[in-house]
Amino acid sequence: MNLNHTENKSLADFIQNTLSENISSIRIELDGVIQNSDIEFVHRIRIAIRRYRNNLQIFKSFGNQELFDSLQGLHQHTNEFSALLAQARDLDIQHHLIELLFDSYDSTSKTSLLNYFSKHRQNVQILLSDLINNANNVHFINEYDISQDISKSTESAILVASGPLKAVSSSIAMSISLLNPMSGITDAEEIHRFRKSIRRVRYTLECFQNQFDFPTIQMIEKSHQIQDLLGDLHDLDMLKTSTDQINNLTKSDIEFMNQIIKGKREPLYQTFLLSLQSGEIMDFLHQLLHRFEQEIKESTGNNHYENRTYR
Repeated sequence: MNLNHTENKSLADFIQNTLSENISSIRIELDGVIQNSDIEFVHRIRIAIRRYRNNLQIFKSFGNQELFDSLQGLHQHTNEFSALLAQARDLDIQHHLIELLFDSYDSTSKTSLLNYFSKHRQNVQILLSDLINNANNVHFINEYDISQDISKSTESAILVASGPLKAVSSSIAMSISLLNPMSGITDAEEIHRFRKSIRRVRYTLECFQNQFDFPTIQMIEKSHQIQDLLGDLHDLDMLKTSTDQINNLTKSDIEFMNQIIKGKREPLYQTFLLSLQSGEIMDFLHQLLHRFEQEIKESTGNNHYENRTYR
């Protein structure tokens, strides 16, 4: 099922609008990241970059390699940027958690931890500001006009009508493959991988939510709930790793802090484990996958899908 020339233009518009919105969402946060007046600037720009990278990979899966190649420059620049932003976000969250969890706990170890996070955050901030103000990055992030590359690379684009459906079902299948409902997920890295896979499901659903002939709001909300729960677990795991690795903390303070972290983490993990072992998460993903597989099957030879214009 190929789109005709008119529909290719419609596809080009959809791709251009989607990726342009992603890039605009990155740009709008840049000044806030440089000023570093609120930790949410870093959080929001990371989300914007993730959406852009996720959507670009989706459009690549449609078979438009030329488009993907034309955007490699921007993709490479966001790689380095993303790595620094991840460090900044982790340090922001760990500093926040220390203040929150140990509000009434006064010790030299707590002060050492806060100073450690603050110092390293300042170093990352310098690197971030330098990277944003770099002449090449200014062009790719601040001045880059995506419309030129898209209009050229989609002139001969061919899109299978079920492409968006397959993009979502592929991300769901990946999440299912990471789950073991019997033993659960105990390793911090396993939890992080599953969280990232759920995030891809959510972002892909959001990318095409206006293109499907059935509501996806509840699917997106459920994916978001799972992602948030796993995100809280990941933050606490990162904090425990930091407290274990900082050398100038006393043994008794490390043990005390880890006890507090464990007390905060355990109810969250039990909530996730209960959802997993009861089949709630697995059922949700399988029902989601079944719905999209049915839509893919029905789209074969269906003119309603084949002649779709993108909204």
